[in-house]
Amino acid sequence: KLIAGDFQLLRPNSYFMNYNKIYTIQFNTNKEAEIAKIEKQFNLKLKDEEIKAAKNTLNLQKWIFFGLFLGLVVSAILFYLSSSKKKLQRQIEKNNIEQQLLRSQMDPHFIFNALSSMQTLIVKGDNILASTYLSKFAKLLRLMLENSTEPLVPLSAELEALEHYIQLQQMRYGHSFFYNLQIVDGIGNYLIAPMLLQPFVENAIEHGLHLCDEGGMLSINISKDTIASNSLLCSIADNGVGIGQNSENVIQKKSLSTGIVMKRLKLLSKQLHSKASITVQQNNGTEILLLIPFQNNM
Repeated sequence: KLIAGDFQLLRPNSYFMNYNKIYTIQFNTNKEAEIAKIEKQFNLKLKDEEIKAAKNTLNLQKWIFFGLFLGLVVSAILFYLSSSKKKLQRQIEKNNIEQQLLRSQMDPHFIFNALSSMQTLIVKGDNILASTYLSKFAKLLRLMLENSTEPLVPLSAELEALEHYIQLQQMRYGHSFFYNLQIVDGIGNYLIAPMLLQPFVENAIEHGLHLCDEGGMLSINISKDTIASNSLLCSIADNGVGIGQNSENVIQKKSLSTGIVMKRLKLLSKQLHSKASITVQQNNGTEILLLIPFQNNM
C-alpha cells in the first residue's frame, strides 16, 4: 500500500511533465510558424522593394536615354542650322563677289569707248568694219551675260568670250598689239568659274599694251597643273610698261580687281577641293600666273 500510495502520489507529476512537454512542443511549433510567417512577410517586402528599385532604375534609364536622345536631336538641329547659316553666308559672299566681278567686267568706260569706236567708224564711212565691230560687241555682251548666270562654264566658252573682248580691243587701238592664245588639248571641256581671266587681260591691255606704240604682245597659255591635279595653270603675260610705270590710281584699280578675283578663287578652292592662287611677276612687262580650280565635265 505504501508503495502503491507512493505511486499514486507520483502520478500527477508525470501528468505535469507530459503536459509541459506537450506545451513546449506546441509553443515551439507556434514560434516556428510565427517566425516562418515573419520571414515570409520580410521576403515579400524585400521582393517588393527589389521590384520597386528595379522599376526606379528602369525609369531612370528611360529618362537618361530620353535625355541623350533629346540631346542628340538638339545637337543635330543646331549643327544643321549652323551649317545652313554658314552655307548661306558663303552663297551670299559668292553672289556679292560675282556681282562685283560682273560690274568690273561690264565697265561703263569700256562700253562707252566701244560705242564711241563704232560711232567713229560709221562717221568715217567704214560700214563693213563698223558692222564687224558691232557684231563682235553684241556677241561679247551675250556671251558674258550667259556665262555670268552659271556657276561653272566650259573653258572653251570662257575663252570664246575672252577672244571677242581681245579682238574688240585690238580694233579699238588700231591693232597696235597682237595676241597668242594657246591651250593644251583635252581641257576645253573642263568647267571653271566664269569671268576670272578677263580682268587680268583688261589690265594687260589698258595699263600695259595700249601705251606701247607698236609691237605689243599678249600671250595667254593654259595647261593642266602638274602638281595640283584639279587645277589649271594659266599664264597671262604682256610686254607693256609694267606695273611700276603706272599711276597710283591705276595700281589701286589693279589691286582691287586682283583682290576680288582672289576672294572668289578662295571660295572655289573650298567648293572644288583644289588649290588656287595668283602670282604676279615683273620681267620685261607683267606676267600673271593663275592657279584655277576646275571640275572635269565627263
